[in-house]
Amino acid sequence: MPSKNTIRTLSELMENFVTKGLTFARDRLYRPLREGGLGLITLEQYVQGLHCSWFKRAYNCMNDNWKYDLYWAGGGNILSIKKGCLSKELGTVLTGLIDSYTDFQTKYTQYGNNYEVVPVLNNVNFGYGRNQSIKLDANFFGMDLMRTHSGTINKLCWKDCTVNGTFVGIRMFNEHTGIPLNREQYYDIKSAYTRARKKFFKEGAEHMQIAEFLSSFKKGSRKFRKILGYELKEYDILKLTQVNTLARITNTTVPSTERVKNMYSIWGRAYLNNDLRVFLLKYYNNILGLGNRIAHFVQNAENRCAFCLVANNPDPVPESFEHLFFSCPVTQNILKKFFQKFITKDLDAEIFFTGSGVPGNEKENVPFSLALDILRYILWQCKLNKRMPTIANVSDEVNYLINIIRTTSKEMSELFEHCTMFIRRNGPDNGGDGGDADDGHGRG
Repeated sequence: MPSKNTIRTLSELMENFVTKGLTFARDRLYRPLREGGLGLITLEQYVQGLHCSWFKRAYNCMNDNWKYDLYWAGGGNILSIKKGCLSKELGTVLTGLIDSYTDFQTKYTQYGNNYEVVPVLNNVNFGYGRNQSIKLDANFFGMDLMRTHSGTINKLCWKDCTVNGTFVGIRMFNEHTGIPLNREQYYDIKSAYTRARKKFFKEGAEHMQIAEFLSSFKKGSRKFRKILGYELKEYDILKLTQVNTLARITNTTVPSTERVKNMYSIWGRAYLNNDLRVFLLKYYNNILGLGNRIAHFVQNAENRCAFCLVANNPDPVPESFEHLFFSCPVTQNILKKFFQKFITKDLDAEIFFTGSGVPGNEKENVPFSLALDILRYILWQCKLNKRMPTIANVSDEVNYLINIIRTTSKEMSELFEHCTMFIRRNGPDNGGDGGDADDGHGRG
């Protein structure tokens, strides 16, 4: 494992490269796309995930010396190995693997309701006393019990000593587990369970033993990274500054959580070309280089609407977000014709900016919203090139990009096919020939 300073230096280089020319809060860099982040992978967790994948190899097949070293260091159980609790000294490489795997076990305990089925021995998530500072380690169980019942203690988990979430009595505990705890030990371990359940229990969540988890996928480190990156803290994307700012500057309301998640993650779809993805990232995060913004930083920069200037409109207004994409006379002319020709919904700011054509139905909203995103992208390209958009040109460009997306993504093709918000034109195939912009984007 590289040193922390090396990891930090490499991470900063990566972050600076990704965010060059963009302004993003650091905590958003590593959030998932659907939580309003950029979805970067934490370098430390990436390395740890690779380390953990070696444990999966050792668990699946014991055919090498280093695997046997791990086996004996864990007292005959590779999956229960934890740093600081080894039965023999190992080299630097294997020690690094164990450090990463220990961090994985810590996070795995917190994920879902896994705390119920992971071993309690030497688990840093479990303890009693002030701030749970006293752990359930070998000192807790005592030398005699560890000598006579080590196998049972190593495998002990909360599910073995609870019934429907209630800790069993001392007699039943001793009989069921086979571990003869004294009364003081019993009440201490019961206290540790009470605190663990209060902290980690999640209504409706499932649990899975580590052995089952390792058997649930063939290879790779992505599953490990998902666990290593798990946080108990949950983000409310509806409270994200960018989400509320977009609603404010467009005079609309914040849509549902699922709609917002799809809006702010659409730029990360692999079936979109890079220019479109960059535009969508900047659009939804409100960092486009609009005239009324650039004028604050660039001397003598034009702050008036590019379309109004090209069209020679009298008294052109500052180029704001809402004006350029909706209320500008040039844009309004394009939008009205586009909606009349291709969309079954009436033109409305709320529908246009949120993509909520059918509230609560994302199978309808996703293709509809993407069509509007592409429309806005074409308008933005016209603005950059100081070119007057025409409905014929816009229709052809939107139709062309949607055809590429449908060819690339089967899922999106089916969503476009069944979306009811696109006007279908009659054609030789009972509902449109599917190849012309005039036949509706649901077909084309």
